[in-house]
Amino acid sequence: EGRAPGEAGGGREARKSPLLKTPLPAGTFHHVGRRFTVRCPKGWVLLRDIQEGSVRYVFTPETNKERVEDVEVGLTLTLAAPPKGSVWGEESPEGILKKMLPLFRMAEPDMTPLGGISKEEGGGLEGASQLLEGIPKDKFVPYSAKVFLAKKEGLVYMLAFMAPKDGYSQWDKTFTRILKDSRLGRTHHAGRGKRVEAAALAERYKGSVVYIEAGTGMDRGQGSGLIISKDGYILTNWHVIWNSDAGKPHEDFTVRWDDSLKRPDAKAVYIGSYQKLSGETLAGGAIGGTDVALLKIPPGDYKPIPLTPLSQVKLGDPVVALGFPVSYDVAGLSLFLTKGVVVRFNRNFLGKIESLTTDAKITHGNSGGPCFDLETGGVIGLNTWGYDIGTRTATGASANNFVGYYFVCPSDAAMARFPLVADLGLPHDVKLEFFPTFELASLFLFQEAYQAALEEADKAVELRPRSPHALVLRGYCREALAFEKLAEKKVEEAFRLARLAEASFERAMIADPGNPEALVARAALLLELGRKEEAAKFAAQAVKAHPRRWDALMVSARAAFAREKYGEAIGFLDRAKKISRDILPDPYILAGEIAYSRGWFEEGKKEFEEAARIQPANLAARMGIARFHIEKKAWDDALAELRKIKGEFPSRPEPVHRIGYCLMQKKETDQALNRYMDAESMFKKGGISPPMDFFLEMARVFKMKGYLQGELNSLAKFLLHYGRTPQAVGIHMKLASLYRDKNLHRMGTFHVRRAVALAKELKLKEKVETKEYQLFDPPLKAIVLLLREIHYPPPVVA
Repeated sequence: EGRAPGEAGGGREARKSPLLKTPLPAGTFHHVGRRFTVRCPKGWVLLRDIQEGSVRYVFTPETNKERVEDVEVGLTLTLAAPPKGSVWGEESPEGILKKMLPLFRMAEPDMTPLGGISKEEGGGLEGASQLLEGIPKDKFVPYSAKVFLAKKEGLVYMLAFMAPKDGYSQWDKTFTRILKDSRLGRTHHAGRGKRVEAAALAERYKGSVVYIEAGTGMDRGQGSGLIISKDGYILTNWHVIWNSDAGKPHEDFTVRWDDSLKRPDAKAVYIGSYQKLSGETLAGGAIGGTDVALLKIPPGDYKPIPLTPLSQVKLGDPVVALGFPVSYDVAGLSLFLTKGVVVRFNRNFLGKIESLTTDAKITHGNSGGPCFDLETGGVIGLNTWGYDIGTRTATGASANNFVGYYFVCPSDAAMARFPLVADLGLPHDVKLEFFPTFELASLFLFQEAYQAALEEADKAVELRPRSPHALVLRGYCREALAFEKLAEKKVEEAFRLARLAEASFERAMIADPGNPEALVARAALLLELGRKEEAAKFAAQAVKAHPRRWDALMVSARAAFAREKYGEAIGFLDRAKKISRDILPDPYILAGEIAYSRGWFEEGKKEFEEAARIQPANLAARMGIARFHIEKKAWDDALAELRKIKGEFPSRPEPVHRIGYCLMQKKETDQALNRYMDAESMFKKGGISPPMDFFLEMARVFKMKGYLQGELNSLAKFLLHYGRTPQAVGIHMKLASLYRDKNLHRMGTFHVRRAVALAKELKLKEKVETKEYQLFDPPLKAIVLLLREIHYPPPVVA
């Protein structure tokens, strides 16, 4: 959260948090997101509030207490997602606890550790614990406490058992039993060790695999699906239910079963769908992406098919594909079963698995049906697509090599898009109380299920319209979704969501003017939008109200750097370093950037080296060290460092890009061009826009080689990625001058007019000079030449 990791909360906004007391007659509490189960003595109660943006759970035998701050005996549990860029993901529980203790002592100076950190198992996880004694800030007598920390799947679980010192011994056995009997970590739907045979699996779930017919008027589509709950929810593929001609879902859905079951047809209702191709697929590779949809039929006595997350799947696992293929070509409906194994995990540029490849045959009509893993007895994904003989990839290459391999959209994609139903087993329109709704929105945001997170955050705001916590969370969800839309090139939608995010942060500040999350989040968003002065104003308010929050200091440093107030930025960073200690490399990385921008290369290198010491696997820190040699124009030293980084980060394009730059500086143009082309391919596969200077440097290499068409094409690619920036005006005019010098005035006309229109659209003060150019009207032939002969990206000339 916003405070230094591990720093105790409290403060005005924590005390104002809405609180809910829940009796626990049976002594058991199940987390709504299936992340933990706490088993305490019967009759205990649960108090919940929100502290620093997270739900805090306090279990206590003191049934008469109404405020968390008044509890004397009990267990406090917090579930936290590590701050982005922190070392928590790499450290052991002992390492995390060791680094957190100094921060905890800063918040609770009178609480002293007793002995060292011990390894301990709790909640079914290997963790670490520490005993403490002293007088907490909000208490008046000595207390004893035991802090237990564990982590699983990216989340950190912290449990604190506390009681007055003179009575702690009588509660110690109770606390030990709670820790032993409780369960921490996600409950898997279907994990390894549940091996089943294909015949038994088909018999068990025959009534849960369905045929789906989708239609709009005379337009028909068909595929398969699987029932995942007794409420009648069905998972299938997006392309099964989608009417491509109309650009929206079909209007009518009919669900049918294997004829042997003699079940009547059922009408299904459309709930939602999502399709997104991976960057590599868009670049011509065979990886795929997300292709999921959710339908609903009336509830019934169905046997829900369990899902298996990717974490439980191994290469070579035996699999079975079930569905209703070629249903138009065979008489009646009878389930098809094919067997195979998992032959490949298809990962994108960032290492995330986008799809699975199996050799269990599927064909038209199998789409949306289940692919079972026989080692888990659960569905690892939806059978989604394959290649026909003669099919070509997006780049025009023959896809014959893929015939016989089939691709599966992972169950994780469905659990991310429809987490309430597919992950948690709840109805899609479930109505929950404020705290579980808030918790689910936070959890979905951490899982990068941004649309689902926003839907829950909207519900939380509806439940408590003036809750600053809910408003801030909704702002975060809108902002995250905005960046996702921006990556998908949906610019207008992205900016609409960004404006809505700012409005959420503003409403949170109205509800609680000193709310630190709202101030910091609004400042950070304004920086992203280029509104530097406004960002600095809110950042300053955050630091004034909360001088010991590392995120307030960091956003203030960034705002000062953006406004070229370097001394002010360094001052904020020095304070951030003291608070974050050895947990975050971010203050050192930004300090290094500032030093380099001022020409203080030795100082900058030291900052990046310190960041790399804190987190050796931090690419930004490592690239900062390599940049020292680039800034000093020591090209061979830079190449040696960059090649070392490339070896440690083989899938990242950044070191490859900078290797190309160094080779260009050495005038080794052939090698430089190869590296730029390699880096461009890697950026494409990751669905990431290269930095603004990438295509300009590439154009320079082509110019050094005397290859005009390559130079023109590289500049056009710049416009594809950065065509709405002020710099694009100059690139259009650069292209116009290149065409003018070759007497290709119609081609130049296109770019001159685009430059004039863009400058007007962006309201640039500097006028575009067009006197030196002969303008022709219309430039239609020029546009055709740009597309057909020079191979401009179509969006540039659209």
